[in-house]
This record gives sequence, structure tokens and C-alpha cells, in this order.
Amino acid sequence: MAQSTTTTLKLYTRTTLTTLWAGLTLFVLAQTSHAKQNDSVYQKMPFLKSYEGLLAEYVQAHEKGDMAGTGINYLEWQRDPRHKIAMEALESTSLTELTSKEEKLSFWINAYNLLTIDLIIKNGEQQSIHNLGGLVGDPWNEFSWVIDGLETTLSQIQHQTLRSMGEPRTHFSLTCAALSCPDLKNTPYWPKRIYTQLEKQTRKFLRNPHKGVTIIKAAPKNTRIQQTDKYKVSQIFQWFKNDFEHGNIQRFIQRYVFLYGAEFDGYLPHNWQLNSLEGKEPLTIEKENTQP
Repeated sequence: MAQSTTTTLKLYTRTTLTTLWAGLTLFVLAQTSHAKQNDSVYQKMPFLKSYEGLLAEYVQAHEKGDMAGTGINYLEWQRDPRHKIAMEALESTSLTELTSKEEKLSFWINAYNLLTIDLIIKNGEQQSIHNLGGLVGDPWNEFSWVIDGLETTLSQIQHQTLRSMGEPRTHFSLTCAALSCPDLKNTPYWPKRIYTQLEKQTRKFLRNPHKGVTIIKAAPKNTRIQQTDKYKVSQIFQWFKNDFEHGNIQRFIQRYVFLYGAEFDGYLPHNWQLNSLEGKEPLTIEKENTQP
């Protein structure tokens, strides 16, 4: 009996070790494959190396008032030399190297978000992106950058480039540096994972009742007047309505949020307050004196 038990233990130990070794081997191979894929992406989008580190360090879960999401440590991002490295690499990207739709989607989403942060920290804006952009407060058209020799604005990236790709979920991946805007992820968007990442971001945004969709429950039915639940949605659906199921926003939303037969009741107020971590707004930039 003792010999049988010893033999069984040996077989169990050997099987366990073999399983562990196989699992470790698969893990190493997966990591190696992932690293090779990243190397390929870094070659086409070299700014991601620095940008990836900045996101991981300065984007954190955060609540401000009743708005839960992610916040940005603009103060430390502004001081980090990797930002300049990322910007120089972004501006020198060869756009002709981006051949697939997945590469273009991930590149321009990441570029848009990095440029938005660049806009905030280069101007030292501490309250709202709407304070930038002259008298009309339109920073999306007022400021421009040069990428691969071509001048571009945030508005051109969103409206002419990204929206033309017919992927409505990109609207929930773009940060506008405000509390009501979609959260900035603390990792970049990758070509191989872009659709999975977009789906996750869309679900996360729409299920945030202070940002995406909020259900307003009707009063108890103790009167003769029948009342119905209502729902309000982000103003993103107002600004870009036709991008979602040709204007049928309810059909789009119901993929992610069960509306319980609720009726549409308008849009949530958009909070343009800067999405900074508490006390981590960028340093104010002194404006040049242009007076003679």
C-alpha cells in the first residue's frame, strides 16, 4: 500500500510539473509574440514608446464631484521629458507606413489624445479646454500641428479622418480633456486589439450614468396617470447623431444598456471642467508680451 501511494505521488508530481512547465512555456511564447507585435507597431508609430509610459504613470482612476472616470496628472506630465520625445516622434511619423484600417484607427486615436494633452500643457490651461481657442473658444480648429509634413488640427483628425472610417465607437475613445468626455485609457490603442478596446471603452462609457446613459425611473404607479421610465444620453449623441445607426441612437445604445422600455428624454449636461487629478493641473504658462 505504501509503495502504491509513493508511486501515485510521484506520478502526480511529475504530471503537475509537466503541466506547470507547459503553461510557463506557453506564457513565454505569448509574451515573446506580443513583444514582436509591439516592436512592429513601434517601428511604424515610434511615439508610442514614450506615450505608453506617460499613460501608465499619469492616468489614474479618479472621482471629481459626481463624475467618476480617469483623471490626468497634467502637472507631472508637463514636466516629463518623455512628452517632448513623444511629440517629436509623432510629428515625424511616416503616414504612408500605415496601411491597414486597424493601424490608421489606432494611430489617429492615440495621436488625437496625445495632441489634446499637448494643447493643455503647452498653454498651461487649468480650468477648461474651452478657455483656449480665442474668443469663440474653439481649440479644435484654432490650434494645429505638423505630422509627416502635413498641418492638421484636432477637428480634421476627428471629422475628416476618423469619422470617414465608419467606426462610431471611436467617439468613446477620444478625450477632450473634460470630465464629461470619454475616459482616457492608461494604455495606448493597438492595431491588433483595436476593435476589442473600442468595444470595451464604449461599454464602459455608456454604462457610466453620469457620462453615457442615465435611466430615470418613473414614480410608483399609484395614480390613474400611467408613467414611463425615461433616459438621457451624452451630448456626443447630439453632436454626432447620424454616426450611430443612421440616427437611430436608441438602437445603438441598446447593445450596451438595457433601457427597460424607457423613453428618450434629452441629453445630459456636459461638464467641461478639466479632467485633472486633484491639484495636478499644469503650471500656468506666461504669455509673451506682444505690446511694443
